[in-house]
Amino acid sequence: MKLTVLNRTSPSLFDALVPVGTGRPFLLTAVGGGGKTSLLMTLAGEARKRQCHTLLTTTTRMRRTAEAELSGDVSSILRRMEENFLCFCGLPAENGKIKGFSTEVFENLSSKAELVLVEGDGSRGLPLKLPGVGEPVVPAQTERLVLVCGMSAVGKPLEQVCHRWTMGDLPGNTVVTPEIAAHILRAGYLRRFPQEALTLVLNQCDTPQQEAAAHELAGRLGVTGYLLTRREE
Repeated sequence: MKLTVLNRTSPSLFDALVPVGTGRPFLLTAVGGGGKTSLLMTLAGEARKRQCHTLLTTTTRMRRTAEAELSGDVSSILRRMEENFLCFCGLPAENGKIKGFSTEVFENLSSKAELVLVEGDGSRGLPLKLPGVGEPVVPAQTERLVLVCGMSAVGKPLEQVCHRWTMGDLPGNTVVTPEIAAHILRAGYLRRFPQEALTLVLNQCDTPQQEAAAHELAGRLGVTGYLLTRREE
């Protein structure tokens, strides 16, 4: 599975989100709702094909894969990155997940990579999220902050599709529309991070109706440089 960009000439997420030839580590952090892990995995795979030395990790909790490097040993992590152009790494956590490193270890590892991809938020697989206190966890070195919103939320009750919906000002039976989704994004993220500092990725655009809803949502937020994505086999 990978994510494909729908509203750009190139379907590559890498081309849309990662600058080429910066000569230093570039750090991208993904926050928000449904699709963060798929987005980062897609970026990591595309970076590897370009032989870009990449680290993929988290500052919170992230779904573990079979190839994850969980030793916590800096030398082992860097060796795998050097040999494979990619290392998905972290420390073992409960429920089949990984957790992030200490700040010191993270900064050490990041300085050795060309591209660092970080999942800085958890949404329990739901397409929308209202962050709690201390969320998201965004490294200070982040140069691109990607805000993900899953369009599968549209048409469904807020309580079914939004993690931490009780932290907001809407009842749980509120049916999500582009207007409601825009309200959630403003309340949860845009009040904390300047809109110009974010790249909005509207994921799960699997039907024409979801694509249309995504365009309407971006319009309500006044965003022009957003990406529409969907999962492909």
